[in-house]
Amino acid sequence: MDVLEQLTDTVNMAFSLSGQKPDNGNELIIVNELYAKLMETYPHCTMDEVRTAIRNGVFDEYGEYYGLNVKTFVMFIRSYLFSEQRKAAKAAFDAARRKEDKPKEPTPPYWEDSYWTEERTTQWRDITESCYRWYCENSLLSGFIREGCYWLLKRSGAIDMPYGYRTELILRAKQAIRAELVRNDDKKHMSEIKETLEQLQDVDSYPDLKRQVHYRAKRLAVLDYFATLQKKERTMVFTENETNG
Repeated sequence: MDVLEQLTDTVNMAFSLSGQKPDNGNELIIVNELYAKLMETYPHCTMDEVRTAIRNGVFDEYGEYYGLNVKTFVMFIRSYLFSEQRKAAKAAFDAARRKEDKPKEPTPPYWEDSYWTEERTTQWRDITESCYRWYCENSLLSGFIREGCYWLLKRSGAIDMPYGYRTELILRAKQAIRAELVRNDDKKHMSEIKETLEQLQDVDSYPDLKRQVHYRAKRLAVLDYFATLQKKERTMVFTENETNG
């Protein structure tokens, strides 16, 4: 809808609300003259403001009026632009724009306390509960387990990572990745697969692969914990206050 169409709709609204009709059906003349006057006098006024001003005016918020015409509409708009309502609306808009323009602070990593706001804790608690439910239903794909689930469980004290267990998880993660690569028979990427298999022998020298291995290890830790809960016939991961460890 272009500006003239919006203005026509606003003028029609005014006549409809007031129970009046344009003289001799000269609605098009009123719209064109009002548009020209707005461009001349209030070129920065938005159509939302024009609509608000005219609607307010029809309901006598700017005093009594006699008949709807271009002059009346301009009076409504002028009254609105200098009203407290418009000042408050503009102040709110400017504040919102400044907030949007303000550079966003980077999100802290999972292991920092500052990451775990109440909102994020609740979000990760819900995600972890869903993953455990799917696990119990044998419908969980390990890829659904995200790193935040691990860090939430670790913070709560549910997952403990002594050196021996951590070493075991890294080994299992490498074995899982190696098995996936061996099963992959994509001949186009055979050289890349072979290269990755070799890199797994010295993963500390390859940062990207190391991150992948550590992420897989965290997922395995979560799966191990889910298995423990299932043996205990737990239907949920958390009880009250278990996320604030």
